[in-house]
Amino acid sequence: MKAITIFLAALVPLFSFGNDEKLIKSKINEVTIFTIGAQVSRDVKVTLAKGENTLAFEGLSPGLDEKSIQFFVEGNVSILSLNYEIRYDEGTQARKLEAQTLSAKLKSLQEDISTQNDVLVVSKREEEVLLSNTDFDIWEGINTVELKQGLDLVRARLTDIKQRQRKAKQQIDVLNMERQKTLNRLSEMRIEDATPVGVLVVKVDAAAAVNSKGNISYVVADAGWEPYYDLRVEDISKPLKIEYKAKVYQKTGEDWEDVKITLSTGNPYESGRLPKLDPWYLNFVNPGYYQQQTRSITPQKGGVTGVFSGVVLDAKTAESIPFANVVLLDNNRRVISGVTTDVDGKFKVNANSAVSLMEVSYVGYNKYTTGLNDRNRFQTIRLSESASQLEEVVITYEAPLVQRSMESEDIQNMAVRDITAVAVQANGVSSSGKVFTNERYSDGVKQSGGTFKISQNPVNLKFDVKTPYDIPSDGEQYKVAITEYEKEADYLYKAVPKLNEHAFLTASITDWEELNLMNGSAGIYFEGTYLGETALNPKEAGDTLSISLGKDENIIVLREAVVSKEGSRILSSKKEEKFHYEIKVRNNKTAALNLEITDQFPVSGNDEIIVERVEASDGVVENKSGLITWKFRLEPKEEKKIDLKYNVRYPKGRTVNVR
Repeated sequence: MKAITIFLAALVPLFSFGNDEKLIKSKINEVTIFTIGAQVSRDVKVTLAKGENTLAFEGLSPGLDEKSIQFFVEGNVSILSLNYEIRYDEGTQARKLEAQTLSAKLKSLQEDISTQNDVLVVSKREEEVLLSNTDFDIWEGINTVELKQGLDLVRARLTDIKQRQRKAKQQIDVLNMERQKTLNRLSEMRIEDATPVGVLVVKVDAAAAVNSKGNISYVVADAGWEPYYDLRVEDISKPLKIEYKAKVYQKTGEDWEDVKITLSTGNPYESGRLPKLDPWYLNFVNPGYYQQQTRSITPQKGGVTGVFSGVVLDAKTAESIPFANVVLLDNNRRVISGVTTDVDGKFKVNANSAVSLMEVSYVGYNKYTTGLNDRNRFQTIRLSESASQLEEVVITYEAPLVQRSMESEDIQNMAVRDITAVAVQANGVSSSGKVFTNERYSDGVKQSGGTFKISQNPVNLKFDVKTPYDIPSDGEQYKVAITEYEKEADYLYKAVPKLNEHAFLTASITDWEELNLMNGSAGIYFEGTYLGETALNPKEAGDTLSISLGKDENIIVLREAVVSKEGSRILSSKKEEKFHYEIKVRNNKTAALNLEITDQFPVSGNDEIIVERVEASDGVVENKSGLITWKFRLEPKEEKKIDLKYNVRYPKGRTVNVR
């Protein structure tokens, strides 16, 4: 009988709907992560009764943008309404009810304390009046009996007043103790975590009872990714290896477990609307007009660390904006820390590293950016509504079979955890159709095989990955390997000895556009040694992308002043100073190398200052800027000397910044 019961239970639909609301759990199956924000897609299975059905899909992010919600269900089904709500679990609901009860009790206790204080005030006044009427001069001429009766009355009244005062004080003490207990409990409840959950309530009308499939998608703010790279040079005779990676984070309130990931270069928070110029009417204004128009908070030089807090409001209605995205950026506009506002629009965010800017954004509003310093640690931020709305985002996946790898690294003082399944491209197809084939090892794990597709539309680029990922909602960064390239590069050592007595290896790449690179930081590995971090700036590159790969200690570059016997001298009304520098370069490496040295002649900024360019040792001089470039090849252990000479003449008695 037990087996039959189980079998019959298995025939009962998982979800059955009538006119009553039924809660449905759905699972995230696809996520498109933008540079800021993400679009989440959930597939659902429902069993609909004929007629009206109320479907409540729980477990959604409490910080999703309501305007971005899309719902679809198959079959002859009409969608009657969509309503997004923030709900709490039973424990949180109980705490909310308890808080309401405690707040009401606190108010009642305060009223009782006020009442007892009034009793004290009245009795004190009564005591003063009574005592003011006990002057014996007033009772002069009263007989002994009447006097005794009067004194007995005063004694009785005073005793009664004192008793009432004592009882009132005792009652106030009791009420204050109870009030403190209530306040303590409220404080404890504020510390307890309140976990809001998003619920989408959908009313549909089904033409007939049917088992159907559907989909829910929406955009969340507190997620994103940024590119970073590992640049590896085994030898300057070999191609440059570029490992294209991503740092992915999310703190949306929902864990992404075993989901497909697409990385998109799009940003739903940037307006896609073409700006329009309105007529520009000139008029008279007060003297402080331009100062008012351009007033902004100046970031503190070098940045600032610590805690920043505030509240985010709607500029028009002054209502709080919950779940707005607040991020802190350093001088290079890299994200250092970030949070979302709570249900009251409040936020508190901590920066362990130096930050100089705060950006606040929310879908449907214009992004707000302000400088940070020690004087504006609390801010009231008002966001204005944006005229543009999000268009529908279509997610497609055509991704390869890939293998898993485990890596770990701390980036920008933020934790970077290993992803259980990291997608790595071995055979990649660019938007131009070019195929890259490679094989590599990471921490002893061989990674190869598969086809990784990079798709491109007119406005952004997408990296579609088939292998599922686990990304918890903890705000920490997770490493994702996107692809790996090998490119022929022209290696050149460059040095600016006036500023730094080291030579830096650079790699120049042509046809770099096919790599689909983005601006980002990069770790440098040269001959198996980590040399630090650099930056890739393809947006600023022309036909050739130049990458600085760090300094090489085996190349010595010295710039020394040569003492001249002539020195400075006076020529009539002019003073002349002679300058002579010797640049020495030595190659201590075992291989020959190409080297470029840059120095400069000073350039006169005044007609009374004359610069005479005496010697540049066959360097190429740019006349306008005074920059000098020497290019040559150095064999192993070879040393080269360069002479730089110039004279400066200017009026006697004047000072010139020539040193």
